Amino acid sequence: MEINALARKQLINAGGVIETTFSPWEYSLEFSSYIYDNEWRFNREALLADLISRYISMSRTGLTGTIPQDLGKLQKLEKLYLYNNKLTGEIPISIGNLSRLSTLSLSNNNLQGRIPPSPGNCTNLLYLYLSNNNFNGPLPKNLFAGSAKFIELDLSYNKLEGLIPVEISNQVNAIALGVSGIN
Repeated sequence: MEINALARKQLINAGGVIETTFSPWEYSLEFSSYIYDNEWRFNREALLADLISRYISMSRTGLTGTIPQDLGKLQKLEKLYLYNNKLTGEIPISIGNLSRLSTLSLSNNNLQGRIPPSPGNCTNLLYLYLSNNNFNGPLPKNLFAGSAKFIELDLSYNKLEGLIPVEISNQVNAIALGVSGIN
């Protein structure tokens, strides 16, 4: 299923059940203003829009195609899970515009090209999973020079080359680092 078609389908079928993988209480206080309008009527569209703008989980859905550049316009996006699909192409540079992004999980796809430095611009990024793709070339030094402080960083099983940049030592919060398969 093409990623853009899936997003349109989900928005059109907004009257269906919203399935989430996070606690229903996680955003309850923030959502309270969206659930009812001024006349105490349920505002499903506003709730859905807020859910989509903060948390996208479309893993294991058979998505194909490339990750759209427009994803970088979702300024409230905190967690993006697109792992275990059939996505191709490169990581959009616009990902670096997502200052609230804390988790980016793109593992187990067919993404290729060089890993862009732009995820390093995501100042709240703690978890970056890019393993089991076809990324090549050296790791960008700027990926580690930004203000992101990774807790988990998995770049294993790609076609990366060269030395691991010394800038990674600035990531004092790094608890888990996966770099298996770097030549």
